Amino acid sequence: MTTIIVPSVVYTKITAEAFWDRFKNAELVDLDIASQYRPLDSTALQKAAAKRRIYRIDVQEKGFTKLTSNKTTNFIADLVTDLLLTQPRADEILLTPIDASEAYTA
Repeated sequence: MTTIIVPSVVYTKITAEAFWDRFKNAELVDLDIASQYRPLDSTALQKAAAKRRIYRIDVQEKGFTKLTSNKTTNFIADLVTDLLLTQPRADEILLTPIDASEAYTA
């Protein structure tokens, strides 16, 4: 019989550093490249890059994000759609419970 351990504290916010640490280095490199402004890109590609930059700035300025927020889930879903993440990696990033060392508690 498998025992399910339920944490005594469920954290809802993850620090910016811990959130970005959930990404592999190669994924962050791809994200950075895909976030760059390229004047010759189509308007749609420029807007997608801008959305990525805005999300990253937002997380850094706040110092945290909520893994269940619409902004975060949409950001990760867009990365999957744009082939910057696989769905299993997206699930791992979003669904791994936040542990005490990752929690934003301010």
